[in-house]
Amino acid sequence: MSTPDRRGMLDRADKALSIRWQCLLLGIARSGVYRPPRPANDNDLALMRRIDELFIAWPFLGSRRMTAMLKAEGLQVNRKRVQRLMRKMGIAALGPKPNTTKPAPGHKIYPYLLRNMTIDRPNQVWVADITYLPIGRDFLYLVAIIDWASRAVLAWRLSNTSGCGGRSSMRTSISRAMPTAARPRQGSRAGSPFYNDRRLHQALGYRTPMAVWREQHLAVFAGILKADCYNGFEPLFDPQKKTLPITPAYCFAHARRGFFELADIEKNAWEGTKDKPVSPIALEAVRRVDALFEIERAINGCSADERRAVRQEQSKPPLDDMHAWLLRKRETLSRSSEVLKPIIYMRRRWEGFARFLDDGRICLTNNCAERALRGIALGRRNWTFAGSQRGADRAAIMLTMITTCRLNDVDPKAWLADVLARIADLPASRLHELLPWEWKLLRQAGKSDDQQAA
Repeated sequence: MSTPDRRGMLDRADKALSIRWQCLLLGIARSGVYRPPRPANDNDLALMRRIDELFIAWPFLGSRRMTAMLKAEGLQVNRKRVQRLMRKMGIAALGPKPNTTKPAPGHKIYPYLLRNMTIDRPNQVWVADITYLPIGRDFLYLVAIIDWASRAVLAWRLSNTSGCGGRSSMRTSISRAMPTAARPRQGSRAGSPFYNDRRLHQALGYRTPMAVWREQHLAVFAGILKADCYNGFEPLFDPQKKTLPITPAYCFAHARRGFFELADIEKNAWEGTKDKPVSPIALEAVRRVDALFEIERAINGCSADERRAVRQEQSKPPLDDMHAWLLRKRETLSRSSEVLKPIIYMRRRWEGFARFLDDGRICLTNNCAERALRGIALGRRNWTFAGSQRGADRAAIMLTMITTCRLNDVDPKAWLADVLARIADLPASRLHELLPWEWKLLRQAGKSDDQQAA
């Protein structure tokens, strides 16, 4: 709290506490209470105006050099007066502070992508900077974005806030081209992956490269996506953002996990939190979801029509009852309740959770995809070094084919050896025979023909 605010808390009519004790409790000088502050005189106002003009031209001037420049102009000032006026104006010299080369504890160090880079073409590196221009009694921010190689000013904006001008200038520049790296004015952080991916795209309203790849990869897909409630998938479900929107079907295993963590007695005992109470609402929610899983186990492996018929008869009543039960329990919980988060998680997306009732092709969970990704997740450090972007794309293609073979109960090694031996001589009209499920049927048909011939 500032000193004027604390002075405003004084109550001169209070008979219990004297002014002396009130000043002592508020931590302010008693002399400032009895003696009202005087307004700045005309000489100080003129000097402050000149200091502001010099500071705008040379923002690195401290009180010593500012005093020397004022004296060179014929003004009779000393350093203490300049220091007092600069503090009153709230300005200080811009320059490196002590220990700026030492990273803060826990601060991640990003690589400087411009080091040893040869900048020899336009739209390779952009430079952004910001300054301010005085206008009357106020000032405006000036933001400029320049192409480093051609020295061309790509965009500039004047704004009364420091953020809007930068975002508008960057949008204008990105609408024309996309740089390899963007260098802000913050020194070695420039060109970091954090800035290029998060600051340049998300904060400015643009999609990250991963989001662009995801939308391009699923651009022509308009089926059902069984997934968790990851926010990154939301643009895929929005008809205004995707010409062929995808229908979401959410995973009950992820929804169950939120309740199970609040009802896991063994985990509490293992972690030494035996006194932590188990939520009865979470326990009941886990019991209701487990009942749905029990129905699914009985129809696992059946056709889609058979699964839908059983779900309409056996799964729909308990699921509707669970929905009404969650609505009732939500009204009885406070905002600080831990079980409120998993309840809201399901309620906001209930249509996506209940979609499995009307379509027998939809599984209750996406555990199959989770298990397929487990090997990649365990070896993620190995996949970091793919050599190049094309190498990473090819590795993803190979992993997709191998996982497809496993899902179709095909030996990936035998399938890949046969495909590599035949694909060069196979006509394009018969390439579909090399798909894992087609390849499996043809191999089975060939074995039966050999047995009959024998």
